[in-house]
Amino acid sequence: MSAFTYFLRVRYGECDAQKVVFNARYGDYVDVAVNEFLRALGFGDALINGDLDFQLVKQTLEWTAPARFDQVLGVGVTAQHVGTTSFTLKAE
Repeated sequence: MSAFTYFLRVRYGECDAQKVVFNARYGDYVDVAVNEFLRALGFGDALINGDLDFQLVKQTLEWTAPARFDQVLGVGVTAQHVGTTSFTLKAE
C-alpha cells in the first residue's frame, strides 16, 4: 500500500442483489480517495474555495476481485508525476 491510504466501508446501496459492488462505484471510491489525498497534502481549502481546480482526463480501472457489502477497502494514492500544468496520480 502507498504512503497515503484512505479506508472506506462498502455500503449496502453501492452493491447489487448479490452484495457485490457495482462496477461504476470503483470510480467513486477513487474520487473520494484522491480528494482526501489532496486534503492531506494541505489543499483542502483550495479545493473548497476553487483555487485548486482540476479535471479528470483519463481513468483506467483494472478489476481483479469483487468488493462486497460491509468490507473495508483501503485505497492507496500516490503521485506519479507532478508538472507545472498537470499531474498524474495512481490509486490502488
